[in-house]
Amino acid sequence: MVFHFAAEDALVPADVRASVKQALATKDDAEVYVYAGVERDFSDGRGNGFRRGAASLAHSRTMSLLRRAIGPRYDLEALWEQHLEGEFVTCDADATISTMVARPYVNHVPTMIGGLGREQLHRYYKHHFIPQARGGRMLPVSRTVGVDRVVDEFVACFRHDTPNDTLLPGIEPTGRYIELPMVAIVQFLGDKLCAERLYWDQASLLVQAGLLDSTQYPVTGAEAAASVQDENVPLNLLRAAAWWRKSEGRTRT
Repeated sequence: MVFHFAAEDALVPADVRASVKQALATKDDAEVYVYAGVERDFSDGRGNGFRRGAASLAHSRTMSLLRRAIGPRYDLEALWEQHLEGEFVTCDADATISTMVARPYVNHVPTMIGGLGREQLHRYYKHHFIPQARGGRMLPVSRTVGVDRVVDEFVACFRHDTPNDTLLPGIEPTGRYIELPMVAIVQFLGDKLCAERLYWDQASLLVQAGLLDSTQYPVTGAEAAASVQDENVPLNLLRAAAWWRKSEGRTRT
C-alpha cells in the first residue's frame, strides 16, 4: 500500500496522518507520504490546486509500488544508453527520436534550449544538437536508476571550435576547451523517454569560454569539474579569496 496525503488538506489534518502512519508502522509493505504546501487536489491536472512537482513525485512513488507488485519492469538504463547512442555514437536523429514518446519534452534549463514534441525535437537533434556535439565526451560520475527515471551525473568535455546552440547560443566559437559538470533528469513513460531536463553551472561555462572574469565574481571554471571527479581537489577557495580581498581592503584603509 502507498498513501499520499496533502499537508494542507483540512479533511486529513496532521493528527490523522500521524495516526495512520503509526498504525502502519509495523508493515514493511506500506508507505506514507505527505506533500508540503499542497491541497488535496494537487494531482488533479484540471483543478486550480494542481502542483506538477508534487504530482510527479506521487506518480513515481505509485508506479514504484505497481511495478514491484505486478510489473512490467523495464531496463531504464539500457533504454537511456540506446538514446545516448543515437545522439553521440551513430549521430542519427531518427534513431534518437525513436526512443521517445509521441510528445517528448527536452529542456536544457540554464539556456532553455530544447523542444516539445517529436517535430521540434527531431529538427533540434538533426540540425543543432547532434552535429554540434561531435567530438565531445561524457565522463560518467554517477547514475541513479529509479522506477520511471534515470538521474545521470557526468562531466561534458568539448572544445568550443564550432557553434553550440545548446550551451552557448549566439556565441561565436572561442576555441576554448571546456569541462562542465552536468546532471540529466531523464523520465520514462513505459519503455520510451518522455522528458529530459539538464542542469549545469552556466557561470562556470562562461568563465572557461573566456566570457566572464572569475576574479570579479564568486564563480569557478574547470576546477569545478575537477572537484566532481576527484575529492582531493581543494574546496573553499572562493571563501578564502573573499577573505583575502576583505583583508587587503582593511589593510589599505
